[in-house]
Amino acid sequence: MDAMTMGERRRILTLYAFNWSTAKIAQALGRSMSGVRRIRQRYRERGRLEPDPRGLGRPPKVTATDRTKLAELVAQQPDATITELHQRSGLAVARATIDRHLRALRWSFKKKSCTRRNRSGPTSRPSGRPGV
Repeated sequence: MDAMTMGERRRILTLYAFNWSTAKIAQALGRSMSGVRRIRQRYRERGRLEPDPRGLGRPPKVTATDRTKLAELVAQQPDATITELHQRSGLAVARATIDRHLRALRWSFKKKSCTRRNRSGPTSRPSGRPGV
């Protein structure tokens, strides 16, 4: 549903002033009851009809400088795992956050750390008929 215009918001308050019910206002304007109710509530609590500005949440933990540092770390060692990059970056964020920012930078990375080959050979069965 589209955002309410300032004209619709003023009309809601006017209709409330004429003792219209929330359901009747919502039906007349083609809006939901909860949306109509919230407009009146916002005006009562804050004294204004304008919607809240967007983007007032918590600032990101990974800044543009941190992303540049991550890109440099990957450029220095392209085969580093996410865990290794997380440790080297020194950022106080989860590994998943490092992963998300690396994907945003379109960097590819290894999924496992380097280990020696198994001496006994492969441990899984070759593909083919099961049980053979």
